[in-house]
Amino acid sequence: MTISTEALLIAIRRKLIGTSAVVALVKDRVHTAHFYDFDNGTIPMPCVIIELVGGSSNYAGSNQSSTLYIYSYSRESSAEASAVYDALYLALNAQKVSGNTLNGYAHETARPISGYNPVARSYFYRGSYQVLTAG
Repeated sequence: MTISTEALLIAIRRKLIGTSAVVALVKDRVHTAHFYDFDNGTIPMPCVIIELVGGSSNYAGSNQSSTLYIYSYSRESSAEASAVYDALYLALNAQKVSGNTLNGYAHETARPISGYNPVARSYFYRGSYQVLTAG
């Protein structure tokens, strides 16, 4: 059975919003895509954004290796973005990930970079993860 991209992103999102430390900081603001209009001042933060970068699969697509960037954003401070990243790191690194059609394992492959995004007018941390799945 092929694992869909959507199923992978949903499984990661469920893992994060199922973790009380993450929810305490961002509530349900874990998104599976960047916003097109960061200029809209109504976008609530802090938040987490999961971005699929690429990956590979076997011939049938039932085993996959996916690379993700996971961002934490904060308008308040770099310290808040760091706290959000630390919470999502503990929730996701070296942890089982499961969904309706997949089971797998996630781990951080590169420590996060940090900075200020002038378009989003917010601080961010971005880490790289590899998620190995079978479905």
